[in-house]
Amino acid sequence: MGDSLGVNILKSIGIVTNSNSLVAVFLKSNIEEIYKGFAVINNYYLNELKSTDKIDDDVILIMNDEIAIEIERYVKNKKNIIVIKRTIKENEVYKIFNIPQGTKALVVNNAKSATLETISLLYRIGVNNITLIPYDENQNYENIKFAITPGEVSRVPKYIEKIIDIGNRHIDISTFINISNKLTLKNRVIDTRLFKYSEKIVNLDSGIKDKYKELYIKNEDLNAVLNMSKEGIMFTDLDGNISFYNNAFEKLFNIRKNIKCKNIKDVLDKNLVCLLVKNSVKDELIEYRDKFIVVNKEIVVYYGEKKDAISV
Repeated sequence: MGDSLGVNILKSIGIVTNSNSLVAVFLKSNIEEIYKGFAVINNYYLNELKSTDKIDDDVILIMNDEIAIEIERYVKNKKNIIVIKRTIKENEVYKIFNIPQGTKALVVNNAKSATLETISLLYRIGVNNITLIPYDENQNYENIKFAITPGEVSRVPKYIEKIIDIGNRHIDISTFINISNKLTLKNRVIDTRLFKYSEKIVNLDSGIKDKYKELYIKNEDLNAVLNMSKEGIMFTDLDGNISFYNNAFEKLFNIRKNIKCKNIKDVLDKNLVCLLVKNSVKDELIEYRDKFIVVNKEIVVYYGEKKDAISV
């Protein structure tokens, strides 16, 4: 899996929840949508942790600040902790907006704090057409006809006429960007997954979504242009690790497998490598398989980072 995605060493992401619950399972699958093949994802359950257990993942995800306090003694590096921000799928919001203006709606979750968190989320994403009432199992709400719940339908009182199940709350894009930055995981596969993911959820910070989409589209346009070029083009980091090569480069050097993240010394012709280890190359001529190739190399900015750009 790692080789197919151009990754040799997998990062690790830990998810800490109170117990082995459906939420824990969902969060893991949610993380896998973006980082499958790039990170090992581990679940930890507070009610099962032993005093000798340690959590030393590269990133440790928790649901709230209270859990951060509870896991202090298990965590090697507290700087790795990220509190997850969650939102809902975009198509679920429309169901709520269809509730008549001014209607009272019961909000039902598995705990009072989770219920209040859901209400806060709904108000934050613009649900202001209705009055949201937090559910208390000791109260009677027979005058209320609507209920909204994130997957906790079984907890909704039987007398409620209309239940809107908005499903499990999804991790917000801002949290994923935070994770990627902390793991220093930036590549086209993850970018593409995150772009598609952002299209189906309501983002808590629309500015982040818009900026991310703009950057993604610019990079996709750049890749399309580079692949249209008849010149062979390759980008590497300053240590010679390959991050991109276009179709012409692939054809010219008869590359038949994915060499992204490989070092040029391991995969390219020795004559070419000897030239590319120089800081810059200008119209240098080399012989490759009975033909002469003109080689250039200079530093450019690609995906926001300095890269060696090679053209042949």
